[in-house]
Amino acid sequence: VETADPSLKPEQQAIKEMHVDPYMSFQGYRNYLHISMGSSRVVVGDTVNFHAHIKCDKPERKQLVEQLT
Repeated sequence: VETADPSLKPEQQAIKEMHVDPYMSFQGYRNYLHISMGSSRVVVGDTVNFHAHIKCDKPERKQLVEQLT
């Protein structure tokens, strides 16, 4: 991701990369986490909305998830 602020010089623009590894379930359990976003492009100051979908092989495991950080 790179900013394109016309008021900044090229060397003042922010550049950031993010590496994401695929989700791997713990000890072969069929627990999955799917994260989706409304947009693949955002602008500084925008609100970023995302949805986290959790699928567990046993319903009681889903109740153990209290928050995502």
